[in-house]
Amino acid sequence: MKNLTLLALAGLIACTAEPNAPGLEGDAGSAGDAAVAADAGRPPRDTGPDLLADAGSTDVPPLAQDVGGLPPGNYDAGFEPPEPPPPPHEEDHCAQACLGMPCGRECRAACNIALPAMTEDERPEYLACLNETSCEPWRCLPNREASEVCQQVCDNRALRQCDVTLSADEDVCGYECDGLLAMMSPPARQAWLQCTINECGTERRAVNCDPTTYLGPPPTQACINRGLVAVTCEPRRNRSAWEAAWECEGWRTPADQEGLGGNEMVECLGNAGCGGPDFYRCMIRSQEATGRGDEVAEACRHAERCEGLGAYCQLMANGLTRVMGQVGMERVNACLLAAEDSCDDIRTCIQGMWDPNQVEVEPLCRQACIGCNDPTEACIHACSRLHNSMSHSQADTYMECIRNRAAAEQCGDFLPATCIAPALPSVDATCRAYVNHMINRCPGTRFYNPEALVSWCSLSGVRSGLTNLETLTACVDRTGCAAPNLWEACTR
Repeated sequence: MKNLTLLALAGLIACTAEPNAPGLEGDAGSAGDAAVAADAGRPPRDTGPDLLADAGSTDVPPLAQDVGGLPPGNYDAGFEPPEPPPPPHEEDHCAQACLGMPCGRECRAACNIALPAMTEDERPEYLACLNETSCEPWRCLPNREASEVCQQVCDNRALRQCDVTLSADEDVCGYECDGLLAMMSPPARQAWLQCTINECGTERRAVNCDPTTYLGPPPTQACINRGLVAVTCEPRRNRSAWEAAWECEGWRTPADQEGLGGNEMVECLGNAGCGGPDFYRCMIRSQEATGRGDEVAEACRHAERCEGLGAYCQLMANGLTRVMGQVGMERVNACLLAAEDSCDDIRTCIQGMWDPNQVEVEPLCRQACIGCNDPTEACIHACSRLHNSMSHSQADTYMECIRNRAAAEQCGDFLPATCIAPALPSVDATCRAYVNHMINRCPGTRFYNPEALVSWCSLSGVRSGLTNLETLTACVDRTGCAAPNLWEACTR
């Protein structure tokens, strides 16, 4: 009997619970909770000045917003993979075929990988067969050879060293490989084949070719170029160019705001060579583009003597990454100036933009979440991060909505997401349509709170123009619910 070795897929990352915020339990509640607390025989909890007192109408006029768009890049490594068939129709066919059957989990995992590469004529027979032999799904595979490129992939005996776990059986391996290629965008197929055929095992290299990192919309051309160069700069070269490209995309900033240096930094990196000097040149160029070079130099003057913080300080102080809007940039600069020469305080200022243990909580977010009976880190930190990512006018609109809705107890299912629409209308519309499509298409994603997903999406590449509704829904359809964390694979 042939054994099917299923692909080892990445675990849940994007929406794991965050650590508890320091001191939250000891200082929670709202001014409106005083009577309830007294009736319960405990003293009312002090949340400071009543920030909800001046609340107005919950009907907050939306701002105009246009994030633009960044065209996807291309990459051709010279391979000729087969053109995949159209994605399966908008249903989770593998769940329907395997649910409740013996070995149901293994059956579904094998089906999720194999089905995308099958033709529409082959799929009904395959799915029907799984109902008969769900514990031996390899028996249901169509009787045909795998593509030539996948035969080359499966011939590479070093794959396991490169985080690629395909079946030891050549026929099954070929189907798994073709299925994975069908889930990838065209440039990602080329990049994965380059990694698995030409790089994995060459000169005993253990480069990471994990196929799950190649799922999702394609990066821009600037970052694909950067990724190809960046991996040649590393002594061990154990990172794939695709990983490096997505790291590059992480520097981009919200595209609807002025004075942020992220996109200028990325475009410069697309033409940069190896080594620190070129990276430093791009960092300075981004500061020149924003006209904030002197301010950044002053804010980061003391960080130069703190090990590993000098360049990071200059990046954050000039507004890089999608969590850094005009509000966040001003906040981190004020924090850095107040930190003076304390390396610990400087590190806290920088980490506070993303580390849940260091993030500076917006007082109104805290009081509003407590007032909405949601005194959780998820609510408070999502509200604070979204606020930091906005321009001044967006932040004013967002916080007006947060205050008014919390005061009126019109909190929705998740207060931070409820108020995205007036501040970031195009982002909200894109993220809601995308989340609805993903949940309707793949039932396995329904255990997430959809409103929390909208909040996460609103800090994604949608803000920089890297992704849009078309690319996000195409990713869901192409992946076909196969990724264990479809949300992370497509949202990036």
